[in-house]
Amino acid sequence: DQRVVRVAAGDAHSLARTRDGRVYAWGSGSYGRLGVGPDAAQYTPKLVEKLKDFDVQQVDCNAFHSCAVVEQSGRNSSLYMWGGGKFGKLGIGSTENQMFPVPVAQFQKKANRVIRAMCGLHHTVAVTRSSDVYAWGYAAKFRCGMEADEGEFFAEPRRLDFFRNKNMVNITKVDRDTKSAGLKKALK
Repeated sequence: DQRVVRVAAGDAHSLARTRDGRVYAWGSGSYGRLGVGPDAAQYTPKLVEKLKDFDVQQVDCNAFHSCAVVEQSGRNSSLYMWGGGKFGKLGIGSTENQMFPVPVAQFQKKANRVIRAMCGLHHTVAVTRSSDVYAWGYAAKFRCGMEADEGEFFAEPRRLDFFRNKNMVNITKVDRDTKSAGLKKALK
């Protein structure tokens, strides 16, 4: 079923998730943000082939990078990232751009199943099934929820201990002007 059920809009590209769990991308391909190959612009939606064997649960994007929470044949859910790697915002231990979706190793373990992820301008935030919150990328001005010097970044996810045992179920973008990812506590 190719009916679109979710969309995400970055500054120069967009993503759509269909009912059958496929992801389509269009717009500027700079930095690999579309996930379909080297820097090619797409004027119409194109299937992100590297994710076609997964049941994509959620997508998000921002100016330079994109992400998808995926599940494969009932297995563990995990997080895939692609696009601009500056400041380590892809969470793969590198600052290299990725032209195609790559898994974030830390979330390949059953105990760390991602249920939601959001792309900030130069950082990313994710919440796991166990309600742990992780952040990575450009960390100055407390973007990643911890103290960091100007110019400091984390190239791999770091758990925010502040949110341990707080029943986090969702994260949301709270400031579109600065492209920061925010957190929302479940009301119970």
